[in-house]
Amino acid sequence: MEIKKVRAIIEKLLTNEKYSLYDLKKKRQFGYAILEVVVDGENLTVAVLTKLNELILNAIDDYLPDNYYLEVSSPGAERALRTLAEAEKYVGSKIKIVSDRYNDVGVLEKVEKNLLFVKINIKGRYQTIEVPFEELNKVNLAV
Repeated sequence: MEIKKVRAIIEKLLTNEKYSLYDLKKKRQFGYAILEVVVDGENLTVAVLTKLNELILNAIDDYLPDNYYLEVSSPGAERALRTLAEAEKYVGSKIKIVSDRYNDVGVLEKVEKNLLFVKINIKGRYQTIEVPFEELNKVNLAV
């Protein structure tokens, strides 16, 4: 499979539909080869994802080997925040941070330079901590 070509086709299709590509990867699950397409954008309902699945499959059918299945989904409610730009979109949201120093849930108050300002509960008191983004092992939205 020409993954770069497939990625370009999917990105163009999603842009035309007012969505973006969050992730694209090949995986094996339960013995099946799967091309996983994770779509980002507003109002991603099951109906929208079903429509996008059909559009993507039609667009990449010539590039998708017969032994592959297509899976189209959203990043979900507990999506990973992989970059500072992604984190900035979720200021005011509840997040979970994991680092060598922290394993907490709090509210992302702001993003400034490479720092996340997160309000967390420390021994019954809410405090805002500054966490360098590069020190985080994991940061994702929390519900």
